[in-house]
Amino acid sequence: MMTLRRKIVSLTLCLLLLFMATAAASLLLQSEISEQFSGVVDDYLPLNAAVATIDVFTDRYELDLMRLAAGLREGGVGAGALVQQGEAERLHPAGALTTTFQTAEEQLNQFVQDPRASIDKRVAMADVRGRFGYMKRALPNFIEVGRRMSEALSAGRVEEAARIATGFAPYRSLFGEDLTAVRDELAALTASAAGEAHRLNRGLTILEIVMLGPSVLGISVSMTTVFHRRIKLLRGKTLPTDWDGVWQLTDK
Repeated sequence: MMTLRRKIVSLTLCLLLLFMATAAASLLLQSEISEQFSGVVDDYLPLNAAVATIDVFTDRYELDLMRLAAGLREGGVGAGALVQQGEAERLHPAGALTTTFQTAEEQLNQFVQDPRASIDKRVAMADVRGRFGYMKRALPNFIEVGRRMSEALSAGRVEEAARIATGFAPYRSLFGEDLTAVRDELAALTASAAGEAHRLNRGLTILEIVMLGPSVLGISVSMTTVFHRRIKLLRGKTLPTDWDGVWQLTDK
């Protein structure tokens, strides 16, 4: 028959193994959670920001030139200064768009080639990359329309600038509905990644509760059993003066 001492030692070893298993599973889950949050912060959020930048600056690029043309039609003094200011304002969004597309393309290439990402996400990002690539190839022609329009306005050819402005029409759908579709797809991928991280975090919490709960209960039961056994065995007996004597009593 197993003595109380051996039962306690066996229970302690079982609890230690349980703690070790819990710690190992917890570390694995924490690693996955960290990877998911890293993906959201390092990949999805910058790409969402890139889409927002492209959306804003493509509209601004065209609208600023339209405002410049309207201002020159009204005439008045200071037309030269107005043209110079308009050209400076045109160059800023043009540079920002070029840089944003280049950065977004690099981030998409890294994500698609990342073996840690799931196949579904890599395929979805490959689709986004294809759309971005099409927009990037169209960007130089879009910027060129603005350059020609600005050049005509600088020379005072307002009517010619108005005709050149019609060249923006084919790009309104590309940087409008098509860009919105990309933004919605990225938003869905971002929400999915954040939701997966949340589910993993919830799973970690449940694991710790399920695994540590029995451990605490086992410790409580073992301590209660020890004290109850000692009390029963020590009734009517002379108390020992050392621990060896106590264990001899409880081993009976």
